[in-house]
Amino acid sequence: MIFVCGPFGNGWPVTDFLQRFAGRRLIGLNLTMLDPLNRWNPFDRLWERDSSAVARPDMAIAANQAHVPVVGLALIDTQPEYGERDSHEHANRMLQNFAARRGLAAVEIDTRLDTDPAGLRTASQVESLIARMDVILTTRLHGTVLAIKNGVPPLAVDSVVGGGKIRRQAEALGWPCVLPVETLTEQALQDAFSYCLSTEARAKAQACAALARQRVEAVRAEFIAALAER
Repeated sequence: MIFVCGPFGNGWPVTDFLQRFAGRRLIGLNLTMLDPLNRWNPFDRLWERDSSAVARPDMAIAANQAHVPVVGLALIDTQPEYGERDSHEHANRMLQNFAARRGLAAVEIDTRLDTDPAGLRTASQVESLIARMDVILTTRLHGTVLAIKNGVPPLAVDSVVGGGKIRRQAEALGWPCVLPVETLTEQALQDAFSYCLSTEARAKAQACAALARQRVEAVRAEFIAALAER
């Protein structure tokens, strides 16, 4: 019997384990031995992670695991302003299922600070998290905007039948990767996701952000000028 990984001490449930396999050859791998070995060591052979005698690197450090894309899920919870045209539940479910089926490392990111389930409480916290993603999967306008602002390609789904604010915002930003909910398919998501992972998409997001800043600065100047008018 080979026991691999974890703390191992002389007490329940280990005592039940040892009784169940009494008489078998016992081998310990990558264990933290809780009792001094000179007092208790039930193993015939032991290569412990740490004990009273030795400490070794945890074996996980030698495992070869392929890395997967890290994506942020920035999903809207309600859109009452669009009434019957709203289809955010379907759009959210499609994005969630897409991430799950492909084994992506998905991180939920809520851009609403008043209800954020992850405990994010400042804009800096939200944007710092977004900036570290490979792609943002989103049905939120600000999921789209903040991704592009930080040079991260968003795969945006406009969950309003016929198009709503996300489509219009993408047009204003010059961002090409927006999918309409009424024609949303698995293949469309895959094609858009492949694009968002490309260096071309990241460069496009950065270019869109730079141009958008110029346009916002122009509005800022007009706004200040208007305030100064008598």
